[in-house]
Amino acid sequence: MVSLHQAGIHNVVASSGTSLTLEQIRLIARFTQNITVLYDGDAAGIKASLRGMDMILEEGLNVKLVVFPEGEDPDSYVQKIGSEAFVKHIEQNASDFITFKAELSLKEAGNDPFKRAEIIKDMVESISKIPDSIKRSVFFQKTASLMNIDENLLILESNKIQLNRVKQKEKDTKREDNRQRLSNDLPPGVSVSSGAEELMSFSEEDHAFFPESVPQANPVTEDKPVRSGLSYHEEECIRLLINYGSREVDPGLAPGITLMQYILSEIEGLEFKTPIYQRILLLCREKFIQGTVPELQYFLSHIDSEIQREAIDLATEKHTISEFWHKKHEIYVPTELDKLADMAFTNILRLKKANNEMNMAEIKAKLIQTNDAIEQEVLLTQFMQAKEVEKQIAKELGTVVVK
Repeated sequence: MVSLHQAGIHNVVASSGTSLTLEQIRLIARFTQNITVLYDGDAAGIKASLRGMDMILEEGLNVKLVVFPEGEDPDSYVQKIGSEAFVKHIEQNASDFITFKAELSLKEAGNDPFKRAEIIKDMVESISKIPDSIKRSVFFQKTASLMNIDENLLILESNKIQLNRVKQKEKDTKREDNRQRLSNDLPPGVSVSSGAEELMSFSEEDHAFFPESVPQANPVTEDKPVRSGLSYHEEECIRLLINYGSREVDPGLAPGITLMQYILSEIEGLEFKTPIYQRILLLCREKFIQGTVPELQYFLSHIDSEIQREAIDLATEKHTISEFWHKKHEIYVPTELDKLADMAFTNILRLKKANNEMNMAEIKAKLIQTNDAIEQEVLLTQFMQAKEVEKQIAKELGTVVVK
């Protein structure tokens, strides 16, 4: 650093032999959004140092990397070629983080498919930490080109990573809440040990365990709310809109008609009962009125964290079919895109059926409560109309209505 300053290159700092820290990165960010890291180690040393680059990406900074000829470091090289040539070397050899990481790793992996797969996962892990969605998209495109892989697979893997991060954050929050709750229940002077804290951590799949030596308060049971069938149908509708809203619902029969246009027109006037799904539905309607159809990435990077989290969850495939299924067994399994029109049509019918059933239940409740003959007649008429709607929907779905 001193040598570079003496050579007239002043926008340089050194970590003084320690690993790069978050505090250092945030301090640099007060002065610039652009960082160029200068390496002078061997390939193994550089690879170990790359772990710190993820922190720079996570803070939203733009990072490039430069290596010097073998046996050289910034001190020796600037003294050897001078400041002007040194700066020129930086400008000509600075590589963006993803390209640098890919080229370095691919040399090591060679033609080993397993190592290449690990490299791709590692790169996706790094890209997924970039907060800016446009930058993420650019790096996904670049990685797909460098690794000769489908960009959508990279985005899908990133969605899974982000979803796991959200779940881990929730788990950590629950662990801290449990630790605090137990601390509050303990007698004065007794603290929660690290072992007890670890035993307490739990998620939906785990049980909460408490050390036998610690006095326990009366357990408080929290019943998980039971979801209605309607909520699941609303979720499926939103899943289709988020993942396939801009796709043509049926290019053969209705060219130019997007899935979003089709669904929104079919459920016009319908309000969702689940708050998060109603918010996303309103967002879709608002964007559609403005003449745009939001893509998946719009929801994944939405400013509303709850909408973003829901989008990540709904964009993640629950099951995937091996590509060898068709090759080995010669059995073609249709994808969701192949069945998009049928899926949307069925979902709309089930949504309407569930809403109609709820309407019928409300009418029945009102009939029981009222003694007014005129009101009873109006309610009975409404009930018969709803019953007729139920029959029509059941006919389309191929189900049986019990009279």
